[in-house]
Amino acid sequence: MKWLISTLLIVVLTGCETFGDRITEEQLAAIDKVGVVSLIDDQIAYSYVGVTIFNNENNLYPFPGLGIDKYITTTMTEALSRVNPRVKVLPVDADFATYRAAYKNEELIASLDNKKFISLFATQASQMELRYVVVASRDSIQFDQTPVNVNGFGLRKHVASDDVGAFVLIKFELIDLATQKVLAKARGFERDYASEFAWLEPFANNDEAFKTSMRDYIYQAIDGWTKSISSTLLMSQKDQQVCAKQVYARGFEIDGVNYTTQEAVLQQRYEYIRNKIMNEEAKGDDALPPYEERFKATEDKVIDCLSQLNR
Repeated sequence: MKWLISTLLIVVLTGCETFGDRITEEQLAAIDKVGVVSLIDDQIAYSYVGVTIFNNENNLYPFPGLGIDKYITTTMTEALSRVNPRVKVLPVDADFATYRAAYKNEELIASLDNKKFISLFATQASQMELRYVVVASRDSIQFDQTPVNVNGFGLRKHVASDDVGAFVLIKFELIDLATQKVLAKARGFERDYASEFAWLEPFANNDEAFKTSMRDYIYQAIDGWTKSISSTLLMSQKDQQVCAKQVYARGFEIDGVNYTTQEAVLQQRYEYIRNKIMNEEAKGDDALPPYEERFKATEDKVIDCLSQLNR
């Protein structure tokens, strides 16, 4: 039971949010130009969990016209430019067919091998005079209590349920091509256990309205992460703390109490969600506190503050 509560709590706290590791102040100071490349590809994943491991299926289907790599490259280039105007951000036009070999599992497009990517990207990096690059790739994570991961974006179905889950899971890494080190990373994860989507394979058999709704779901997830991810990748922990202190010093009221630090507000939010789940009063988004929208708006102010530091 404790394990299930912990799992559910993690889902609520990270199901439609981002988390990762920030760059250090010293590393950031050395960066004056960075490229942005997306290696996702227009293929939607269908993940089916059967009775045994022999009944599990993971299939990829073409999603014509999705344009996910161009969308990510464009939105992240704009977001990174806003959050740190001192750094010149360049979109990189990458042919996915060239870089698919950088994935450890080429068939399912899972688990990017950074060293292979760097090797394949060397010529293009040299032509663009890039030492640093932000790479978006398909991430892989456990969707529920079953030991079967999902990666990228798509639909998920369990043999024991009629519900069709939907997910978007993308990893962003800021890589120093010279040292092959990851300087900062962030993960965007949108997950819905019971989505509005039906399960119909292959993907091409779905009507245009379904495909449009699926595309909107994917794009909206990406849009929801953009500010947080860009600030994680191109702003240091020190700068984040400065802005958080400045914004929360104005006060954040919860049940008549005025909290003046980000840490205190995060703790109150965590406890609220934890108690809701442990007492079985709510699950998923229903466990979020009544001030959630105000909390998100305040966090946006922290990110907006970050964008002003290097102007």
